[in-house]
Amino acid sequence: MAEFIDQLPAICSDGVTKGVTFVISPLISLINDQSRHLCNLNIPAIAYTGDLSQADKNLAHEQLSKREPHTKVVYVTPEMMSMGGTIKHIMRDLYSRQRLARFVIDEAHCVSQVSACLILGSEKAR
Repeated sequence: MAEFIDQLPAICSDGVTKGVTFVISPLISLINDQSRHLCNLNIPAIAYTGDLSQADKNLAHEQLSKREPHTKVVYVTPEMMSMGGTIKHIMRDLYSRQRLARFVIDEAHCVSQVSACLILGSEKAR
């Protein structure tokens, strides 16, 4: 259960930081395990990885585009963050609607990958 401590704020339904939490993790097996565990606890989570079928990605996009997303946690790999496209558009949309609660870096070595992705992404968006 200790591996979920950093994700506890994601289940907050009130306050300034209510909304969707993005957890960035490099390990797909860990992402799948954690999202499955949260779903079993009735905490809506999405494992948004390259393994996700296009149909499931479309469902995730639809869910995250709702006025009040039911999903509380989205797990994503640094690689998916660097690919840009729809997931970055969804994050920007959530942010503009004040429904992007926070980013959680699950592994310390992801920090340099994520910051490079965010910097490159913001430069491409200009």
